[in-house]
Amino acid sequence: MTPTRQKAFYFILVSCGMLYTAAVSVTIIPVPKEMTDPSQNWTIATSDNCAIVIGASASEPESYAAEQFQKWMQKRFGRTFEIKRENEVLTSYVYIFLLGTRANNAWLDELATSNSVNLSASSPGYNGYIIQMVSSAGKSIVLVGGSDASGVIYGQNTLFQLCEMVGNDSIRLNHTVIRDWPSVRQRGSHYSPVNRTLAPDMLDRYIMGRFNIADMRNGCYGGNEGSINDTQAVRLVTECHNRGFYVWGSMSAIVASTAEINTKIQYCDKYLHHYGVDGVWANVDDAGEGTFTEAMIDTFVKWGRANGLSDSDLMLLPPQPDYQGVIGGWNQAIQNNVPATKNIQWIYTQVPSPANTSASNSLGLALKPFWWINSPGSEVGLSFYPQYGNISSPNSQMAPSNVFYRELQDFKNTGWTYNTDFEAEPMRSLGDLIEGATLWRYSLFQEEYVFMNLGAILWNPGAYVFADVRKHIYETVFGKERAPYAAEFDSCLALLKSNYFNLFIDCPRPPALTGNQQEAGALAQTMCQCAANIKDNPYTMIDSARYNERYVQGMEKVVKIAYGYLGLSYLACEPTTEPEKALAAARPMQVLVFPNPFNPATTIAYDAGMKGQRTVIDIYDIGGRLVWSHVPRNRQGVVAWRGEDIQGKAAASGIYMLVFRSSTETHRKTLVLMK
Repeated sequence: MTPTRQKAFYFILVSCGMLYTAAVSVTIIPVPKEMTDPSQNWTIATSDNCAIVIGASASEPESYAAEQFQKWMQKRFGRTFEIKRENEVLTSYVYIFLLGTRANNAWLDELATSNSVNLSASSPGYNGYIIQMVSSAGKSIVLVGGSDASGVIYGQNTLFQLCEMVGNDSIRLNHTVIRDWPSVRQRGSHYSPVNRTLAPDMLDRYIMGRFNIADMRNGCYGGNEGSINDTQAVRLVTECHNRGFYVWGSMSAIVASTAEINTKIQYCDKYLHHYGVDGVWANVDDAGEGTFTEAMIDTFVKWGRANGLSDSDLMLLPPQPDYQGVIGGWNQAIQNNVPATKNIQWIYTQVPSPANTSASNSLGLALKPFWWINSPGSEVGLSFYPQYGNISSPNSQMAPSNVFYRELQDFKNTGWTYNTDFEAEPMRSLGDLIEGATLWRYSLFQEEYVFMNLGAILWNPGAYVFADVRKHIYETVFGKERAPYAAEFDSCLALLKSNYFNLFIDCPRPPALTGNQQEAGALAQTMCQCAANIKDNPYTMIDSARYNERYVQGMEKVVKIAYGYLGLSYLACEPTTEPEKALAAARPMQVLVFPNPFNPATTIAYDAGMKGQRTVIDIYDIGGRLVWSHVPRNRQGVVAWRGEDIQGKAAASGIYMLVFRSSTETHRKTLVLMK
């Protein structure tokens, strides 16, 4: 069976348009803690001279912030703004983007004082920033001031989001007064070996997620310290510090003799004094406890203090299973036998909760827990399988390479964070529960997707909404113009994996088909067209070579594999002549539900279609009683039904009928709530 080149009827789309009027509504991701909108804007014409100005004594991270802003403005708007120092001649410039800290930019310091801007090292605080528009000596000036240099980097990213294209050649800069800072102090990802963290643009992807920590390791559990390449190690620390990162050195604390303790301490010395890391953490982890681990940890803490490190610059990862929670026999034994460990940082894999933080306090630990995040999970995809497991001969044909693709996923649906609702308490108060969080990269994923999603959670968990963050990520990677195709591709891929193929580790290839082949073929066909329409994309904000490899080729690989599994003849789709218009013109009214059956919640993706009619979503029980209702405000979008009735009470297990209707059409879906 070869599908015809018609538009498939399956479509899930997160609305990607924003309406701007005189009273501008600005959407920023992550959502700033404080943002006011005076309903004004500046329109910057091509004839207007603009400059990015940093301080005469700007640090490397401040210079990096200017370079990033320059690069992104050029990619999105085709305008290249010169980077100048405050002490250079600036008379010809009408618009000034003034970046820096008060300590390193005297002009910014002067304008902050004259305009009563509350900016200091402690306000907004660590990694915090302010944005404010002012006028001075006939110039329109945007202040992007950081409490520290890292704050300047995050501030310029927010400033970029305040800009939009007007017509074909002008930039509208929306006026807002912003004060922002992170809820979680340390945010990052650890990756082995060192050269992977040094992959082209990898650290810039960290910045896209507002990460501020990296670590140095050659091996999952630390260890292999002697195999670290000295040149790579020094380069990693330098590049991290140039971006304002805190760098951890990682050391295995498993020793079989007292003689090994001295060797490990020598590695700690090398981390600190030769490579220039900021802190060191001792790993016990899955490798298990060594005979003299307690003595190793005692020596490790004493070494840190003797070398001028604060206790928060020392971290300890317990062995399995004690790393899964604060309360553990090994943990308490170490804390009792080496009391100084109560003052250092402890890291656990358990999802944060008030109970965990309370337990930490009850044990007398000085610092809140640090969170090791094992997510996304090691699921099997169409174009990849987990990096570990007993890979059989059929699966060896699917060996991971740079060309693979994994859809943008909600953290609550994958990995060790499964069933964790990040849009409700206690995760809304994540900043009160942990000191920091680091993502363990043990599975394959698109870094832009995962880093930006996790970064939004850690920066401002109280305002995190996955649908909004997903929209922002798609628009960053694909541009607003092509983002709908990525959203549609991912939704079809998620449905294929969950409803039509039986995928598991070491599953046969092709996997068993569990759903209707014609429906699966229509999904694959839609994905083929979407993959074609994201090619040759001038709107992406990431490196073009990476975009082509990880996204264009990755999506194409998924489509080819899906066609093969379904017994279809693959023929690459041609991009539509005007993809942005064609997508809307061909859409029918439709609704999809995933997962189904479900517990405790399901996602309803709806589209009013090309007519854009007013719609209503109703859910009825088997007796015909209205249980839940939703009136969409947009033509397309997603909404969750959490298995509750109109009064917010939990609905009973059973069969329900979803009715999606307009004045002219009605669509029905059977839902199964299983408890």
